[in-house]
Amino acid sequence: MNDEENKYETVIKRCDGDRTVLQTLGVSPSSVFLANCTIWVEGITDRLYFVQYLKKYLEELKEIDKTKWEDYSRFIDGYHYAFVEYQGSNLEHWDFEVDSLEAVDSSKNKGLNAILITSNALVIADADLTKKPRFNELEKQLGDKIAITQGKETENSLPKKFLIKKFFEMCPDNGLAKQGNKKKLDYSDDYEKYFTDSYQTSTKGVGKYFDNVLSKMRKDGVIPKLENNEKSFTFSNGKQGTIKSKTGFCRDIVELMQSESWKLTPSATELCESIFQHIKANNY
Repeated sequence: MNDEENKYETVIKRCDGDRTVLQTLGVSPSSVFLANCTIWVEGITDRLYFVQYLKKYLEELKEIDKTKWEDYSRFIDGYHYAFVEYQGSNLEHWDFEVDSLEAVDSSKNKGLNAILITSNALVIADADLTKKPRFNELEKQLGDKIAITQGKETENSLPKKFLIKKFFEMCPDNGLAKQGNKKKLDYSDDYEKYFTDSYQTSTKGVGKYFDNVLSKMRKDGVIPKLENNEKSFTFSNGKQGTIKSKTGFCRDIVELMQSESWKLTPSATELCESIFQHIKANNY
């Protein structure tokens, strides 16, 4: 009887290669309670912006291409697609292809394989990723499944009208860094000339863009010149020019998006089209 019990052996094998078979049989990720594709963004602020971008894109599309709007508007967040936040430099840890099952090794520095835990990925990355050594490898792995922002980061694709509003909400009337002066600079139509569209393709963040506007206003006497040891108020956080209090800034912008009329910038429109093409390709 003991010989009979030991007659069979249980063998557990990897079955990742069976994905092609499942696709051939018509089994999609949503059939097993997973979204059919994923949109990888850097963090929560990017996700919040893109949710609003996609809604606005559909609104604008409805007015110019009804057929395309009907096609794209059927997609449901959480079913046809889902967002994944990779948290900036953590993208360095992910691979988006598997040469062989033996190549998967989570003990390596770059051992996290995206396709083993998530479905069909589109990665949206800040423009400065193109300067990093890892970019060429990611581009090779992802092909047209990686979308790069035209400006430094997602904030560079925001509508100018909202950036102007935030500038005056944040800027003290004396332009000084000294705490305690809560009075903000009053808006005037005369100041519109200081706000160009240059930020949309800039290698610096909108914080640096604001700092440059403040500097020009100070030069023209709109804001008093610095005296003695006075320090200028700054909008940026570090050399890259990212806006300070990025999450709070984002939530304010999103609130404006939900309560005021606005239009997508060309760079935001381009990213939305990339996203919807990806969603459509993975929801046939």
